Amino acid sequence: MADFFEREMNFHVKAEMLKYDLHNAVNWNTKSAFNMIDNQREGLLNQENIRLFLSLNYYEASDDELMAIVRRFERKGTGVIDFQEFRKAIEPVAVNMNKEVDDHKHPNMSISPNG
Repeated sequence: MADFFEREMNFHVKAEMLKYDLHNAVNWNTKSAFNMIDNQREGLLNQENIRLFLSLNYYEASDDELMAIVRRFERKGTGVIDFQEFRKAIEPVAVNMNKEVDDHKHPNMSISPNG
């Protein structure tokens, strides 16, 4: 069981590092990335949008993989991913924490190491 948790933690750490690198890339724009996948310009991503995007980028995803992607990103139970869900899933945790602090203007929240 400990091996499972270690692998899971390593996966999440690696994913956060990749998100951080992506977010800090010079030409990265979260909205543009969302729009590249939203080929129907509905403001929502579904399995077919994602399938086409991945296919255009030389990856043929299975139905199970597409379902897993939607489940990982989608949080409202709609079966589709809106921009806010996409942003929250694709941005590194520290960026999301900063955004939530800015959004809510909560005076008692701090993400600095000193509290």
